[in-house]
Amino acid sequence: MHSIISWMTILDRWGIHNEVCSLCKQENETRSHLLIKELGFYQVLLQLVTLTFLLMGCQIMNQFAHSGQLSGSEANSNLQHQSSCNLPNNKDGAVSHFMKFQASKYTELQRCTSSGPGEKCTGEKAWGLTLLIKAKMVKFLLKIAADLQNLTNLQPQGGCDDPSFSYLFKLKCENCGEVSPRETCVSLGDTVPLPRGKGTTNLIQKCKLCLRDGTVTVIPGRGKPLTQEESEAENYAPLMLFECRGYEPIDYVFGGGWKVESLEGTKFEGIDLSGGDFAEYDEEGEYDVKISNLRSTFDVVK
Repeated sequence: MHSIISWMTILDRWGIHNEVCSLCKQENETRSHLLIKELGFYQVLLQLVTLTFLLMGCQIMNQFAHSGQLSGSEANSNLQHQSSCNLPNNKDGAVSHFMKFQASKYTELQRCTSSGPGEKCTGEKAWGLTLLIKAKMVKFLLKIAADLQNLTNLQPQGGCDDPSFSYLFKLKCENCGEVSPRETCVSLGDTVPLPRGKGTTNLIQKCKLCLRDGTVTVIPGRGKPLTQEESEAENYAPLMLFECRGYEPIDYVFGGGWKVESLEGTKFEGIDLSGGDFAEYDEEGEYDVKISNLRSTFDVVK
């Protein structure tokens, strides 16, 4: 009501004297009465209410703008960006506050995506975690094959479920298709806590292209040694099962930490297959032994 009276006062200031108003039949009345006569009472009232709400909206936006806070570094970066884009300065601060609000949201998001694997996120920080939870879980079974000459039972040094054995392979992001430039090392004995809940996994890694997190969990109990019979039949032997979310393991790399035995029972341990082969002489059997033509594959299993 106060705002309506104020606007009526403004209209009165536009008045022209020595006019005769048909409504009140008095001289020296103002143009406000004439406007009521020409436009109609309800039209003038609608315009006054509209102007009142506009004025109230500007005041609310101004108060909202002054109540927003932003750190000094973020404010400076946004002011520089505004200056570089030649944006006009809004007197009521609405544009400035909008830019600060967007900058603060972006900063929180960046702070979350750069956090460590064990750090929890809430609100906007849960963005990456939500994508991780929604990522489809797929199981990949690593299988190996090789040409075994007078050898059998090729397997990791501590058995197929050796907790210290390192598995080296690249990861392909299932979201954007980006392949990690270097191999990732995963072992059964090394675990990290999940960002939410009480579970653990063996690897949490962020894609450098789309910034989405993915996990790799090693599942023991599926591996078997590669025997002489399997080698002669050119079959693959299962080595380890990996449960992956957001990633697909590819390009397995043979490294160190293997063992094998000859057909006579001579054991060869601490074998390094990073060079692609292994050759030795079995004194008990009096023959050469050799591992060559190493191959591997990741098969999707249920």
